[in-house]
Amino acid sequence: MIDFITVNERMRSAVVDPRVYRGSNEGTDHYLVLCRIRGLFRRWRHRTSVSTTALQRIRIERLQDEDVKDKCKCRLRENISNLDELCVNELDLENVWHNVKKGLVDAATEVCGVSKRTNERKDSTLWWDDEVRMEFEAKKRA
Repeated sequence: MIDFITVNERMRSAVVDPRVYRGSNEGTDHYLVLCRIRGLFRRWRHRTSVSTTALQRIRIERLQDEDVKDKCKCRLRENISNLDELCVNELDLENVWHNVKKGLVDAATEVCGVSKRTNERKDSTLWWDDEVRMEFEAKKRA
């Protein structure tokens, strides 16, 4: 045997269901070895679930278009010029940071738009297109 699970003596009695999964790594002498450890994350199960609101994400991939990039730069310059007037009057760093953040987010939201967060990561990434999808399907068939 060359694949092991190493645990402390105190944890030995908590090891439950050790298994060897053969065939997960082809071409090597090693196999995937997994086990469950009883009571390791016991506190996590009893936490109350917190409902979150639907998160929005700014579509920054639209900044690759030159027209959108120029509009965003112009809008950001307008917001920053307004911030300069506010910052002269206010010396509170927290308010200055809040105004800068608000100006950046407002400019990007107005120009690029927002989308609700989804779990479809393959469709929302820049590199996932029809060519990559076809290669991925060919690899799966092979």
